Amino acid sequence: MFYNNLRTASLTKFDPRATRYTAAHTLDLYTEVASICRPPIHEIGMPLTKTHTSSTGYMISVYKVFEGDDREKFERNWLYWTGARMIYRYLPAAAGLRRISLHKSLSPKGDKMYILMCECANLLNDVTVCALILPALRARLTGYTGIFRPLQTF
Repeated sequence: MFYNNLRTASLTKFDPRATRYTAAHTLDLYTEVASICRPPIHEIGMPLTKTHTSSTGYMISVYKVFEGDDREKFERNWLYWTGARMIYRYLPAAAGLRRISLHKSLSPKGDKMYILMCECANLLNDVTVCALILPALRARLTGYTGIFRPLQTF
């Protein structure tokens, strides 16, 4: 029910007749298949909303994998093919890396989508720390790669 309502609202919001722009929009459910966390994920006794500050930022990459290629052995090597290992090793400590997670689409048929999310506590204080990392992620032939910041948490 929630998913159907969300899908309807999204398709209405991005209707080409309303936006006067046509693009292929994908809406899918995802599950986390792997993650690396630097403790603590959030401070004990502090509400979760306080962990996201104005300098919190995310590096997000989207990968499309052909149907049938998303096997367990493939997912075990996620640190290499997504570039997560490179991010973990070479992202400066000043960025405040908190978590790297890989999410897989739950669609039963068709090509699979993977999303790599890297949460950094201080990424937006100095965005240039990503200047060398983002081109290296793009070289991995991702569908989309970018830096984002949360506008609203709920």
